[in-house]
Amino acid sequence: MAKYLTMPHILFISRFAGFQGGIENYQYKAACLLKHHSCKIDFAWCESGRDYARFLEVFDNNFKLDEALCCPDIYDSVVIHKLYNLEKLHAVHDHFKKTALFVHDHDIYCPRHHYYTPFGRANCHRCFKTLRCGLCALASHPRHWEGGLTAYCGSLFHDFSKRLDFFRKLPKVAVLSEFMRNNLILNGFEPSKITVIPPSVTVMEKPLKTSQKTIKLLFAGQLIRGKGADILLENLAKAKSDFHLDIAGDGPDRPLLQSIVEQHGLQEKVSFLGWISDMDAVYREHDIFVMPSRWQEPFGLVGLEAAAHGLPVIAFDLGGVSEYVQNGVNGILIPEYDNDGFIAAIDKLAADPESLQRMGQASQTIASEKFTMDVMLAAFRNWVEG
Repeated sequence: MAKYLTMPHILFISRFAGFQGGIENYQYKAACLLKHHSCKIDFAWCESGRDYARFLEVFDNNFKLDEALCCPDIYDSVVIHKLYNLEKLHAVHDHFKKTALFVHDHDIYCPRHHYYTPFGRANCHRCFKTLRCGLCALASHPRHWEGGLTAYCGSLFHDFSKRLDFFRKLPKVAVLSEFMRNNLILNGFEPSKITVIPPSVTVMEKPLKTSQKTIKLLFAGQLIRGKGADILLENLAKAKSDFHLDIAGDGPDRPLLQSIVEQHGLQEKVSFLGWISDMDAVYREHDIFVMPSRWQEPFGLVGLEAAAHGLPVIAFDLGGVSEYVQNGVNGILIPEYDNDGFIAAIDKLAADPESLQRMGQASQTIASEKFTMDVMLAAFRNWVEG
């Protein structure tokens, strides 16, 4: 039986206030949805990020985390989204009685964060072990050694393990995918504590396209190595189809990606759109969404958003992507490392307008059946009230 007649009063806690990436976008959209259904949501944060003023507008109240820790505990649930400072985590747990964890990525159990090896970038499938994972993380670039090598080593071999133990002891944990649930179980989390809360998307009307020779591809995401835009660009010159690729997003790898475009003579075939706050119009202008991620996407929300806009998705079969991309139904899943297969999939869809349309419609069907507002709200309510 439901404990609340309406959704409860919730506090989200995270490191950043702003549109840094998929985690923050999820927080913003989840808050919009929950508020629309009578939930009151506050936000506590440590650092400001991109467009933080607009980000914070959706919340009823917002505080710097230190301020929130001085306020009375009035919350039905306090949800930690992305906070890894062990001292602050203990302060949150000591101050608020009903603390829960929402795991969005691999930072919980991978000191390198990416869950792939530093050399060769081979995806990892192991559980955390202090010595093994600490030595792997030491191969990170020195720019990641916060506080210098001594402090970084202390964090790797002491704080990380203690933080993981802290998270394991929390009474409730939520994830977006079965893939992430299984990873947490592999890393010692009790299965009964973990709830999968699938994200919600709104299916958007897709405009009818007139026949066109050039197929319009879209990549959207942070321009970092894990997202694999470099893999796509290094291989696009092999494509036989007439295409144009738009890259929406920004990040430290943009100069590298631009140099790859020039190196392969793709200047007329590739455009960099930069960071875009509202992607709806961009999705509508394209035919295929490409996800060449080299890391195991915990879910890959941007791919689901593209599907909700009627785009087939071509992606490497990694992480949680297969939970909304069904191979041959609403997209094509490519085995890991098969770069030629990825380009062949683009050519295959570009040459088959009927399959392109059928898969686009199937994308919207899957989004409307599995990732609805009602499904997300019910799962969230059960998690909070359980």
